[in-house]
Amino acid sequence: MTSELILKNARIVSTNKIIDFGWLVIQGKKITKIQSGDFHDVNYGNNKNITIIDCLNKTIIPGFIDIHVHGGYGYSFIDEKNELKDSLNNFAQVVVQEGVTKFCCATVTSKKPVLDQFFTQLGSYMQEKQPEKQAQVLGAYLEGPFISLEYKGAHDPNLLVAPNIEWIKQWKQLSNNSLKFVAFALECDQEFNSETNNFTTLLIKNDIIPSLAHSAATFKQVKQAQKYGLNHVTHLYNGMSGFNHRFPGCVPTILDTKDMQAELICDGVHVDLDIIKLTYKIKGAENIIMVSDAISAKGCSDGEYHLGSLAIVKKGSVATLKDNHLAISGSVATMIEGFKNLLKITNNNWQDCIKMASYNSAKQLKLDDIIGDIQENKLADLLVLNQDNDVDLTICEGQIAFKK
Repeated sequence: MTSELILKNARIVSTNKIIDFGWLVIQGKKITKIQSGDFHDVNYGNNKNITIIDCLNKTIIPGFIDIHVHGGYGYSFIDEKNELKDSLNNFAQVVVQEGVTKFCCATVTSKKPVLDQFFTQLGSYMQEKQPEKQAQVLGAYLEGPFISLEYKGAHDPNLLVAPNIEWIKQWKQLSNNSLKFVAFALECDQEFNSETNNFTTLLIKNDIIPSLAHSAATFKQVKQAQKYGLNHVTHLYNGMSGFNHRFPGCVPTILDTKDMQAELICDGVHVDLDIIKLTYKIKGAENIIMVSDAISAKGCSDGEYHLGSLAIVKKGSVATLKDNHLAISGSVATMIEGFKNLLKITNNNWQDCIKMASYNSAKQLKLDDIIGDIQENKLADLLVLNQDNDVDLTICEGQIAFKK
């Protein structure tokens, strides 16, 4: 008999409605019933396979989907010294405490043999059954080496190269078709003006999501790429040509295009909260994806760490390059911290916040039929938040992965 988990006396927030007081049933990996009102144990008889959790009027939301994360808690996904499998599992066991139930592991600009090794090991990992009671890996997010020197950010300038579709095909095969996003600078594409051979079109033909990133592209170039099918941008505002009234770059083009999904790092460091609020007003909740862009130093003490081949220093809530303290080098904030910031800037619009933290990522990956929301027959990736909006409970595919 399949075990059942029941969460009762809860406020349940989904994209299409809010139940102020209700309960839900999880059978195996899926949500099988959602009801408003009181739950009565007698409805389920004396089934000994039932576990009932009283949520004490706390809030249930979908688990966070972090599509762009480089690591955290001392673990990095680009680490030649450690097996990727170990880094993924160790990270996945800990990240549930901040509410992440699904994620894409991100790379950083590296030598090709290093990336070959990463994708080979990822392919092996994705062929196996992932461990239970931890966050699950959805695939890989390639960030670098196909980016602009001018807007390189915390990427090794000596390793930047032009976009190469043959490398992408190789990495896709090595990864067992787990390469989901490729971030690149449009102006570095040597075939940009070709309607059939531009990098955006070729990525889409290979079932990979192209993402504008670390780019000096002009307004017209971004508009042209949108005609090719570009509809995703890596960490809006960070590492790209900005808003100049004489020489408009990436930022105004993205703001001008509502149906282009824009990642936002919502730590209040990479992007000021007032700018996040303005972006929300302009683009709407349906077109923003909250990401952590977190690095290995997240959850660790202040000190020196590495991001790929570069040394970085974490001090408080900020990580910068060791040799350039003005260059922010990824985030050290958690997804639940970002979610709280979203609640602030949306004036506690919970449904909009779960779209930005969960649903939009699932939709972009064409997985919204199974994850990213609280609906019957979807996977039970759930969080229970207390009155301070901290994570009290994380459920990954029907199993308790974290309990405070």
